[in-house]
Amino acid sequence: MTGIQGRASGVRDCGPMSLVIVSSFISGSVGLFIGWFFCKRFTSIMPKTTTTLPIRGKTKMVLVVRTDLNMGKGKIAAQCSHAALDCFQYAQEQNPSLLAAWEEQGQPKIVLKSDSLQELELLSTKADSLGLVNSIIHDAGHTQVAAGTATVLGIGPGNFRWQCNMAKKLRFGR
Repeated sequence: MTGIQGRASGVRDCGPMSLVIVSSFISGSVGLFIGWFFCKRFTSIMPKTTTTLPIRGKTKMVLVVRTDLNMGKGKIAAQCSHAALDCFQYAQEQNPSLLAAWEEQGQPKIVLKSDSLQELELLSTKADSLGLVNSIIHDAGHTQVAAGTATVLGIGPGNFRWQCNMAKKLRFGR
């Protein structure tokens, strides 16, 4: 024999421990894949259920728009969208069962007019005192109004009866 002992050039023998590590890694990977596959397959078959406490009565979200700012229709729509999204996110954190009831009822909304910032702030304070989610939207100031201007107040989702009383005092947006 000339000194070649049957090994390929550049291949090291790390012993039986490397075989254990490699086989453990492969087994673990296969197990994770099988678990993921069956989890995905069976969760799509199972019905989705939510555990919500029953909410009595109708719910509604109110958006109060300041008319004294003379915003365009597109601007009003954008500001109302900001308010609705803010209220949705706060309700998701603070009262998910109420939010679920509002969604099940079709996410009803009402848009009302306000003549002043003072009226918006007064309504926000009243909503706070009643424990209702609310958010005053302050504009970034890129287009029609100055930066920081309060444009829309979002209230709710909340109890329909309170919003009906408020709607009697304010005019409906048109």
